Amino acid sequence: MALLLSTSISTGPSWRSQNLGIARTRIPVPFRGALASARLLAGPARESTIVEPEQRTAGPALRTSFDDWYYRIHTLPLRIDLGNLVTNQVRFVQVWNAYLQPQTLASVVLENGEGVELVGPGTPPLPFAPLQLRRWQLSITTEGPPVIAATLSYEFVALGRRTVTITGNRMSAWMLPPDWSRPVSETLAWATDVQQAADGGEARFPLRGSPRRSWEFSVLADRRERQVLENALFDWSARTWALPIWNDVSWLQSRLAMGVQSIPVLAATQRDYRQGGRGPVALARAAGLSAPPIANTENPCPSPSFPGRAASAAY
Repeated sequence: MALLLSTSISTGPSWRSQNLGIARTRIPVPFRGALASARLLAGPARESTIVEPEQRTAGPALRTSFDDWYYRIHTLPLRIDLGNLVTNQVRFVQVWNAYLQPQTLASVVLENGEGVELVGPGTPPLPFAPLQLRRWQLSITTEGPPVIAATLSYEFVALGRRTVTITGNRMSAWMLPPDWSRPVSETLAWATDVQQAADGGEARFPLRGSPRRSWEFSVLADRRERQVLENALFDWSARTWALPIWNDVSWLQSRLAMGVQSIPVLAATQRDYRQGGRGPVALARAAGLSAPPIANTENPCPSPSFPGRAASAAY
């Protein structure tokens, strides 16, 4: 065995080991033949499997958005608020199977659904494929109880029930305008609790979030109008009426094109228009007018009286 020692110092940019100048010793031919016979240098190729050691780490699971969307049943929407229902309405309910496995809808039940028609993609038991979305159509008519308080339940096998709440009020529009030859009165009523201290001081607390508004007016109806009015009062006397606010009427400046989604109203902020309210459109062709008026509508509760007497309404 030869021991090679370096006599140079390994410092400086041009440093080079003296071992690089010594020729490499070749393996003798007989020795290479012995290695080949022992199949150390050559031989058939063999595949080997590398087994990685299992690594386990203990710790709490971190929730992600995946847990919020998948492996559950989604029902959209969970609540349908119809508000004041004057005309027939159509709403849609979507059910999404967010599981990665197929699920089965066992039953669909509509409770207190007078005047509500449900149309679905099939009759239960209804299979849901993984990540499948199905839609049901709800048709709500003006015929039925004045207060809508229905529930729509979807029962899945081994997954429980999903419930949709449907609320609203059915209303009927008041048809005849008041008799302007007689007074039309508007009344605002507040409710306040007044507490008086021993020293004479007073503390006032409102009992209503907003004042109660009422209208008192007279109507004139003859022949056919009287018959229609009497039938409406007989059918809807104890229910909710949609009463127009006639002093907030607005006249259109031009004709509306077919299919428009909005109606321009002059000085809308100075009138009693509010978000979520109603705005009926009245045709004025019978009176020989060029453009129809738009009247604001409130939500009155009591039933008006018969023609020839004062009619009052409040919300």
